[in-house]
Amino acid sequence: MAPQLVGADLDKLDALGRFFDGQARQVERIGAAASADIAALGRIWVGADAGRFASVWRSQHEAALATAMAELQAAAETVRRNRAAQELASGADGGLPGGGGVTGFLLGDAASFWRGDEDSFPYGSVAAGLLRVWRTASFTWGSGPFPVFNTGLVGRGLSAGLQRVPALAPAGTWLTTPGATQVFRRVGIAGALVSTGAGLYDLYQQGNPIDAFRADGAGYVADVANTAFSASTAAFLIAPNPVTGALVVGTGLVWAGAEVVDHWDDISSAAGDAWDTGTGALDDAWDAGIGVVGDVLDVGDWF
Repeated sequence: MAPQLVGADLDKLDALGRFFDGQARQVERIGAAASADIAALGRIWVGADAGRFASVWRSQHEAALATAMAELQAAAETVRRNRAAQELASGADGGLPGGGGVTGFLLGDAASFWRGDEDSFPYGSVAAGLLRVWRTASFTWGSGPFPVFNTGLVGRGLSAGLQRVPALAPAGTWLTTPGATQVFRRVGIAGALVSTGAGLYDLYQQGNPIDAFRADGAGYVADVANTAFSASTAAFLIAPNPVTGALVVGTGLVWAGAEVVDHWDDISSAAGDAWDTGTGALDDAWDAGIGVVGDVLDVGDWF
């Protein structure tokens, strides 16, 4: 059987993106021309009917054309985004049909774990977010350390490891100081603000919130909550107190929950695959054990 092609034709994706862009511009031109004609309608048509016609145009048809143009532009952007992702994956795997393996995993699945995308559940990103929620709650209402890198498990381990190397011991010791905590606090603030800005831009690109929610449901809620999570994290790092801590915990949990709902089919499929793999391994082990017992009994027949 011939190998099945997995991926996409990049040239055709380019053509599809250009087509959507061209249609969006065409709709824009039609709307602009029609609106100009409606504005000049008073010179040739006067009366109540003319007023109603112009009102219906502005409230319904003009808005419908604007929505169509926005949807075509969004479709073009989606095609370009997926085209770029496909190009990266194809280049990493040598452009082979069915390419994947370790390289595809590292540049595809592993990247999506941390950055998140529309097609797979961002396991690593959600895990990191929930860890941030837990550490923020521990600091705010418990006795945990301030939740930045050098005070966490990895940071403390790095510090201990560096201190065992004479040439790097000063750096390891510095990681345990309040000065290091302040540095990582500022880095965290900058990162949270950048994430907030990126999230706000993404929400702006999705257009009217009501339409975006209708189109994507839990996915849009996840985008909103993720942006709020980044903003509340920045607020907490700037001014840590029970209110900002509660905002981090609340928005983080809402975001994680929305991601689970949005990718429930993906999670269920992964769980099913894991179950099948586990039960298959148990069956193989059982069969192997029965075979060994049978061999032993056969050997016993010789005595």
